[in-house]
Amino acid sequence: MGACFECLVSVDGHSGVRACMTPVQQNQSVKRHPYKTPFDIEAQRQSAVRAASPEVVTTDVLIIGGGPAGLQAALSAREAGASVLLIDERTSLGGQYFKQLSSAYSTQDGNAPDKQMQAGRALINELEKADVQQWRNTLVWGAFRERADQIQIGVERNGQALIVEPRSIVISTGATERPYPVPGWTLPGVMTTGGLQTLLRSYRTAPPGPILVAGNGPLNLQVAAELVSAGVEVAGVVESAKLTSLTAFTQTGQATRHAPSLIGAGLGYLLILKRARVPIFDGYAVAEIKGESAIESVVLAPVTSAGELGQPTRQLDVKAVGLGYGFQPQAEINRLLGVEHHYGPATTSALKLLSAERAADGSCNVEGVFVAGEAGGFGGAQLALAQGGAFGHRRRQSLWLSHECSHLDMAGPTAKASTFSKGAVGRLCIAAQAAGGRYQRYDRLPLRRHYRQRDSERARGV
Repeated sequence: MGACFECLVSVDGHSGVRACMTPVQQNQSVKRHPYKTPFDIEAQRQSAVRAASPEVVTTDVLIIGGGPAGLQAALSAREAGASVLLIDERTSLGGQYFKQLSSAYSTQDGNAPDKQMQAGRALINELEKADVQQWRNTLVWGAFRERADQIQIGVERNGQALIVEPRSIVISTGATERPYPVPGWTLPGVMTTGGLQTLLRSYRTAPPGPILVAGNGPLNLQVAAELVSAGVEVAGVVESAKLTSLTAFTQTGQATRHAPSLIGAGLGYLLILKRARVPIFDGYAVAEIKGESAIESVVLAPVTSAGELGQPTRQLDVKAVGLGYGFQPQAEINRLLGVEHHYGPATTSALKLLSAERAADGSCNVEGVFVAGEAGGFGGAQLALAQGGAFGHRRRQSLWLSHECSHLDMAGPTAKASTFSKGAVGRLCIAAQAAGGRYQRYDRLPLRRHYRQRDSERARGV
């Protein structure tokens, strides 16, 4: 997914090219990356001369990352009248969750194959109509803050180094899958669950089966069900958590109350796997992947109550393995700009997660910097959409706009009280600040506390 740099190749004489991020072109020459790359002093000198005075591009709002949070943030900021620049290192928008079908493929009716992809396509189409400037295939190489009122982002676009100076920045870079090193994990055919899903959803292909999907979390069930639906042989699903534990029942009950649609989707995946007679090994984890030049089998061991592996008890013959043992936020840009972070509580993977210190609208300790989606912590695609600025039902009048932000001098014609809801607070304030409004953050309090204080004041007749 572009993060590990394990797929570097030489393309048309250019070394260090990521194969997973580079579209195939006609008559392209692709070779194995050389072990030692010769250092071209003259080329480096010319590059340094070109980079001495890079072009500076200004914008009201810069969005980094075109996944669910980034797409929603871009639309919301544009609706409020701000000029918006959205950059993404990939050829197509959507991120991992809304990953689209490769341009090399099409469906008979022209629509995306499933509802998840269709929802992403609808959001991207809306963005295309919103006059949002897009820079795809653009890589961020640096983030600077020379002055308290200045943000500078270094990017590479079409082989040229540029500096982007936004008034506000929304960092929505998402997350990457955490590596799971076990003996044999470097064998051909071992990949992340997200890599398996990318092959299947975007390129309509998969490794030869039987395939074992192992790890922790709902993504593994989804990928296994999608593989089965595509006619791929799945040897089993290994889940490190015990699905029948008291903790599992408690979490399922809470999720059923707050997100019944997600529970319904999970039950649908389980039903597909049950009908295909795919075994689920809950309470187990991969202990070893065996094989000489290719995968031959996988050894499983039970997970103890302390989160450690017990003695191996099972061995499955497989040809490919998808490992999905959690995610880690892509927080490099956040940290370069000075955003405060903390380690969240440990999950079933027994590892603590680095999370950004941010309010409900994505604001943090650095003025003008907003962190949306899983770049600052985990909560799934729906929460990322909300943090991007589109959560909640619209109301006739927004308390935030009419009370806290009533003095804003908004630049956009659509910034009216009747068009904003509670969930629109983040997008309003991002765009308002960028458009030159005299926005003052509400002491960075989470919105829940804000509304609780409002209700208390109303009850006292204040």
